[in-house]
Amino acid sequence: VRDVRTLVARGSRRVRGVYVDARGRRRRAAIDGSALFSILQAGDTNPAWRAQVPAAMRAAVRGDEAALLRLASNVFDGGSSSSLASLSRSRAPSFQVQDAGANSALFVATICEEVRFPWDRAASLQTRINQAEAALRALPGPQITPFNRSTIASAGLLSLCVGWPNASPAPEVAAPLPDVPALLLSGTADVRTPVEEANIVAGRLPQAQRAVVPFVGHSVLGGDPSGCAKAAVAGFFNGQGVAPCENRGPLVAPLARSPKSLGSLPRTGRLPGRVGRTVTAVLRTRDDSLVQAIALGLSGAKRSGGLRGGVVSLTGGSVRLRNVQVIEGVRVTGTFPESGSVARLRVSGPAAARGTLSFTRGGRITGSLAGRRIRLVPVNAASASRTGRTWSVNAEVKRLRRLNLR
Repeated sequence: VRDVRTLVARGSRRVRGVYVDARGRRRRAAIDGSALFSILQAGDTNPAWRAQVPAAMRAAVRGDEAALLRLASNVFDGGSSSSLASLSRSRAPSFQVQDAGANSALFVATICEEVRFPWDRAASLQTRINQAEAALRALPGPQITPFNRSTIASAGLLSLCVGWPNASPAPEVAAPLPDVPALLLSGTADVRTPVEEANIVAGRLPQAQRAVVPFVGHSVLGGDPSGCAKAAVAGFFNGQGVAPCENRGPLVAPLARSPKSLGSLPRTGRLPGRVGRTVTAVLRTRDDSLVQAIALGLSGAKRSGGLRGGVVSLTGGSVRLRNVQVIEGVRVTGTFPESGSVARLRVSGPAAARGTLSFTRGGRITGSLAGRRIRLVPVNAASASRTGRTWSVNAEVKRLRRLNLR
């Protein structure tokens, strides 16, 4: 939250820097508070995008904007550079979130016609703008932090509907809700219809039961791999009550922030100097690339840029890395095949201990770097908790696709 507040406070200066697009080209771009708001919203339907947000925000606060700008490119442009590359020195690019799973016309017509906005429905456009600005100024600061009034005005529903030609009177104030059994499903990672709003609705329903699913976003029934939400629905209609949902951790583990240089990394295991740091760099590259692959599988895109260079692509179920750099000067090329057989990665680049590494199903790493034989199972922090999980990335993509998270 503190990092979001810091980035939003930059205002007209925006978050500016260089990122790598889906063709592996370096691009200059910038995003503002409105784009940050939209990235957080997009993350509640794609857990692999959501897993990138904390480290990307922290890195941007510390002056390394590459991860956040790459995420913006993938969220808004499907990994293409059409919008981000249009940045001029005087303004930020215009973004359009791609969502093939939604009927935009139906959404706009429903929201703009039926929601009560802070303006007179019969007023002119300028009068509506003035009334909306007055309503924003009246909002207490704590209600909108870590964003600001400018972000709300440009990124929320106000800008979408302020020019809508209303065809009906304003909706009536809702009457007291009926005293009937009710079930409310919420995901703790939902930033569109969050748990707080479900609590308010539950307070108006005397017989309300609630199922709160940890780490699930906007699509609760479709996005819950634990089955707790579906079990709650079955229990509710069978008159058996609703059991609490177990906290099983995030669907995709958050990525660690990656420094730029090899010298900033710890060594893996007892391997010496540059060899040990190169193994750590490869592990970071693997983790980043496999999370990108899950995001690609869920969004329908095919390629994403590496953090510092190269391209990650999803072909069938295989994850292919071409000169991918998460650490500058350490290039990784190879394939994580869908079959689950051994993945062989070639390591090159001016900073790296060059050679090849193979990853087996059990997480073991074998190979040779700078002439030194490598044979280990990573257990230090650099490999995170993902060592035994990353190999199932292709199954993860298919599983999460079946859940229809979008």
